[in-house]
Amino acid sequence: MADMPTGTITFLFTDIEGSTTLWENHPETMPKALARHDALLRSVMTAHGGHVFKLMGDAVYAAFAEPAAAVSAALAGQRAIAAEEWGEVGSLRVRMALHTGVAQYRDNDYFGRTLNRLARILSTGYGGQILLSAATVELVRDSLPGGTNVKGLGEHALKDLLRPEHIFQLTTPDLPAEFPALKSPAESEKQIQRQMMGVVDFRQALDARNWKQAGNVLQKYPNLPEGRSLLGLSMSNEVQEYFSFQLHPGTSPQILGSLGGPVTPIYYTQLAQTHPAPPKREAIQWLEEALQHKDDPDGDVTASLALMYGYDEDYERMIDTIKRAPTMNSSLISYFQRPENLMMLLYACHDLASIEEVMRNVSLKLPELDEVQQALREASDPKNNPYVFAQPYIEWYAIELSQGNSSERAVKVRIHFPNKDGVTYASIFKHGQAPIIIPTQPTTSGIIETLMPVDEILIQLTDKGIVLITLI
Repeated sequence: MADMPTGTITFLFTDIEGSTTLWENHPETMPKALARHDALLRSVMTAHGGHVFKLMGDAVYAAFAEPAAAVSAALAGQRAIAAEEWGEVGSLRVRMALHTGVAQYRDNDYFGRTLNRLARILSTGYGGQILLSAATVELVRDSLPGGTNVKGLGEHALKDLLRPEHIFQLTTPDLPAEFPALKSPAESEKQIQRQMMGVVDFRQALDARNWKQAGNVLQKYPNLPEGRSLLGLSMSNEVQEYFSFQLHPGTSPQILGSLGGPVTPIYYTQLAQTHPAPPKREAIQWLEEALQHKDDPDGDVTASLALMYGYDEDYERMIDTIKRAPTMNSSLISYFQRPENLMMLLYACHDLASIEEVMRNVSLKLPELDEVQQALREASDPKNNPYVFAQPYIEWYAIELSQGNSSERAVKVRIHFPNKDGVTYASIFKHGQAPIIIPTQPTTSGIIETLMPVDEILIQLTDKGIVLITLI
């Protein structure tokens, strides 16, 4: 090459940020885009007196005899790249760096420490950014193009180089000026330390169930690994615990204890008092953000989101999410079939048809007489149930439908094992109420005197608007 700069030279290096990803996503259109990129930069640099001495991959290397011309070429190059239409590839983000020093020229190429330093400076930058070494800034400070400034980014140690470099950024009103901290080894170490502090603070907030604090930490450290999914899943777990409390009717231990009914565990009572408003909307927000960031490799976020939509009575989104979940992980169907999870989904249902639709989508159906009788036979067999004498009944979660088939609330139905004559009784448990006995007893003493066949019990349950859903 004729007339190549010698002596003190200002070098301009460029490359495309994320070019590997662009090649993976657009293998057919990237060759054309790269050729256009090379032509644009070569034209700009040549027009400003530069000599392009190497094209390597997506990198362009140019040498300038005049530092000010190199700065003008960098600005013109960024503007040309920004103004170009790149089609399916989208936008190209090109980072640029300038450094001035001496170098050896042979075989149409330059060699030496100046180029090594410039390569390291370039590696710290971001697409759209123009970086300058201290040496170049000293030469161009008084001859910068109008409206252009240099911004000091501090001194940075560079990989494999003994001497750190004070790096500057070239700014101008018509080009981006805000970028993350430079990717130097020292800055990377600081970021790792900050990230570790963020992880500790985040875990402490999660352990304390301080959701507001956890959210604040995540806002401060938005790149915490799996942060959004962890927060969303932790919050949804609390919502599920609260919902579990709702599925254990009988908030008056005195009433139920006197009637032989279930006594609400102290844990559930305390949970209701200390967490009167479970964070379902907040859980939905973080779970949705996790999906937006594709932070759901196993489908757990999608499954929990379906439950939250159910509890939030958002039927349409709940159904759509249920349908999507098995495409991500087939085992999620069994997750939805778990009794308490199923009941949370059904919370969004307001009629029998919607209940049946949910059941179909999780590969279940409402139990019929023969299934109830089979469940009673199996549970009453000591070979299957070692606790048959201590707990002589089976329990079902159920939905109570009011007039017009409108779903009102979840209830629990207990059907005792039939005696040798095939007759028995059932109890319906609702929050804050004494159990309702089927068949109706002649006295309120708590002693069961009247029994009836299972099929007649199911008829009476239907008459009362009670729909059996699933065994507990």
